[in-house]
Amino acid sequence: MTDFATLQAGTATSRPVELFEFVGKPTVYRYTSAEDEIVVDGRTFVPTAVSRKGIARSADSRLGLTQITLPADDPIVALHTPKPSPFQVTAKILRIERDEAPTPVARTIFVGFLKTMTFDDNGHVATFGAISVDAFLARTLPRFTYQSVCNHQLYDGACQANPAGHTFTGICTAQDESPSGTRITVPGVSASGFFFRGGLAAIQGTTDPRMVIQQGSVLTSDQDDLVILKSFNDDPVGQTIEIVEGCDHLINGDCGAKFDVVQNFGGFAWVPFKNLFVTGLY
Repeated sequence: MTDFATLQAGTATSRPVELFEFVGKPTVYRYTSAEDEIVVDGRTFVPTAVSRKGIARSADSRLGLTQITLPADDPIVALHTPKPSPFQVTAKILRIERDEAPTPVARTIFVGFLKTMTFDDNGHVATFGAISVDAFLARTLPRFTYQSVCNHQLYDGACQANPAGHTFTGICTAQDESPSGTRITVPGVSASGFFFRGGLAAIQGTTDPRMVIQQGSVLTSDQDDLVILKSFNDDPVGQTIEIVEGCDHLINGDCGAKFDVVQNFGGFAWVPFKNLFVTGLY
């Protein structure tokens, strides 16, 4: 039996192969820089002109990008053109030793997300900058900001608004991509009397909602149209869509009048218009 560590340590015995796995919902792309197909744990990695530079480790997450190169006509590149992918594409790099016995075992050496993309070699090659999971999680993000509107996410545990009585259910009859997002048509939306902008839409039976960013369509004049922030993972046409109302996040607006949860308001409703620290008291 020849183990991975022994093979890696030898200059004459090591025959490493790197494997690349990209998850772009709902499709998984598996590549290898080897000349032949590699099958590991039932997963097939196909030969592709894929390469990488050294795996970046930086205290500054903005600088800690691992560069991964693919042909410009690769399907993963198509996900990011002509506009960025509406979902996060994960990247995993694995390594095996061909001669490991009794069978090669893949070791994960990088897990992260595709963050940037540039074209090189007169547009024939695409170079992705991938941020590692540890660098991604190390970023400092504000939990609350000092603002007059509520910081809570509608219907979450802090907001505690009840979606009962604020939900509409209908059948999706069409889906189209628009410049502002994905447009879906659900007959009955305009007659429901609800205001869905800022609310959520989901295929019934799933737990993957999408934010509604526009109700009604200027392009089609159809008031049963909704524009959602990004497309569903599954084709919604013919499926039942559950849509919950949105909120203006104002204490004197929907927070009290529509949902009656003023006691849970997560903003600073009476922020003074004059900043005394900038202008002084007078």
